[in-house]
Amino acid sequence: MEKIKILFVLISLVTGGAERVAIHLLENINREKFEIALCLCEKKGKLLSEVPKDIEVFDLGKKNRWSFPFLSLRLQKVIKGFKPDIVFSLLWYATVVTAMAKVILRKESTPCFCAYEPHNTKQDILAFERFKTLKSILINYAHNAADLVVVDSDGAAQDISRNYKVNPQAIKVIHNSVDIDAIQKLIREKAPLPFGEGGLPIITGFGRLVKRKGFDYLIKAFYKARKKIPCKLLLIGDGKERASLEQLVKSLKMEEDIILLGYQDNPYKFIAKTDLFVLPSLWEGFGNVIIEAMACGIPVIATRCPWGPEEIIIDGVNGLLVPVNDIDAMADTIVRLLKDGVLRKRLAEAGRKRAEDFRAEKIAAEYERTFLELMAKKGLKA
Repeated sequence: MEKIKILFVLISLVTGGAERVAIHLLENINREKFEIALCLCEKKGKLLSEVPKDIEVFDLGKKNRWSFPFLSLRLQKVIKGFKPDIVFSLLWYATVVTAMAKVILRKESTPCFCAYEPHNTKQDILAFERFKTLKSILINYAHNAADLVVVDSDGAAQDISRNYKVNPQAIKVIHNSVDIDAIQKLIREKAPLPFGEGGLPIITGFGRLVKRKGFDYLIKAFYKARKKIPCKLLLIGDGKERASLEQLVKSLKMEEDIILLGYQDNPYKFIAKTDLFVLPSLWEGFGNVIIEAMACGIPVIATRCPWGPEEIIIDGVNGLLVPVNDIDAMADTIVRLLKDGVLRKRLAEAGRKRAEDFRAEKIAAEYERTFLELMAKKGLKA
């Protein structure tokens, strides 16, 4: 049986949620049925070392923003050479490059075009960029040129259908994956907590330190909770809001109780040693960190933000949900959970079980079925 050929297209493999999705798929897609190659606009990133050895990697040679017009020309040459049955682009930049390559190929036989878009890029990125009107037009065009757009939550599907004008019938929801086995190995690494062992209960937050992650709300909620129950707060991650968050900690005189640990190659070895995980986001594409915290075996509190948390957590069953921007509710829920050891244990156990639904192997199998369905829909033999 001839294998189905899939060409993945990404801008790079700098660490990020979509890049991690790609790595999980590259590792887990069935090699007996599929032949895979990877095309990067720019061959760089910490995740390059995790690309399986059997996968050929093409480099389109992006040097700067002015390289953009040439990337599609180079990609169409890669497509002609590799002859994929499906081109799978991840994130808007790679999707625009792929759509332009499809235009260049014109009357020639073009493969199925599948795009992955985890969130509303217009809201997340373009609002703060130059040439946002032009980029918005290109994003709309590219996603409508795709035969299928994969998103990671039901909320994201509605949002992208509305904002990108994509036909809902051309959108497929596939939740993001988590490498449960890798996390279980990583949490066993030695990691002395910065507050010391055996002391007060520790709350963790993990993610990019940017506005939409809501870490300022978590710090303020912790400040209120700290008055009712002694505890510590550990924030893992880095980003452009770090300085302002540090200033907030200082203004609250919480330097002894809140530590910003910065970026960590292995955050899980710290998370697993803490008592409670909080996701304070204003909005998410999905919320992978919720599942990762569940896999670490600790209970989770998350905001009911769009999109994702309510698709992962059943409130009171495998985690707790609080309103967005509600500092008092978050503080009260932190206090409630820290005071109730039985509830913490029950939520942690249910959360660990819920995390199994997002195993990388299961999600890869769902992508395989989706790719086969897409080819059948296009009238191509699989």
